[in-house]
Amino acid sequence: MRPSDLRGEAGQAWELEPGGLTEAHWAVFAPNQAALWNHYIVAVLDLEGEAPNGTNADLLFPDARWEIACWALDPECERPDWPDKPNAADGNLWVLTPQNVQVQLPDHPAELIVDATRAVIAAGLAQVWNIRFEPMYSGDQNDVWQSVLEATIRHPYHTSDRRD
Repeated sequence: MRPSDLRGEAGQAWELEPGGLTEAHWAVFAPNQAALWNHYIVAVLDLEGEAPNGTNADLLFPDARWEIACWALDPECERPDWPDKPNAADGNLWVLTPQNVQVQLPDHPAELIVDATRAVIAAGLAQVWNIRFEPMYSGDQNDVWQSVLEATIRHPYHTSDRRD
C-alpha cells in the first residue's frame, strides 16, 4: 500500500486519479468515526458536466457549480486494491446512501475548490473544527462542511490580498 497523502489522529486519506465529472477525490480510512464503517469516498464533482448516463446534476441552488460529497463505503464489500482502487472485488464502488455530506458551491476556480476540500479532509483527520465523515454527528455535517469550505475559500491565502 502506498503512503497516504493526508494523515491525522483520526485516520488517513489517499488522493485518487480524477475522471469524468470528478475534479478530485480521496479514499479515506477513518476508524472510530462510526460504529459500523471505516472507509469513505470524498469527491469534488463538476456540476456543469453531463453524467455518463446522460443525466444532469440536481442543483440545490441555480448558480451551483461544484458539489463536495462524502459517502460511506459498504463495509460488507471486500476491497482488495484499497486505496488505489476503492472499488469492491466485483468492480463496483458500493456506497451507502444517502450521502453523508452534500455541499454545493458557486463557481470558483477548480484548484481553489480542490484545495479547500483537501483542507476540510485534513481537518477531519486531525479532529479539528468538528469535521466528521459520518453523518449527523453533533448536528448536520452539511452545515459544518459548508461553513468550513466557505471560510477556507475566503481566507486571504486564496485572494489577491495575500501577503507572502
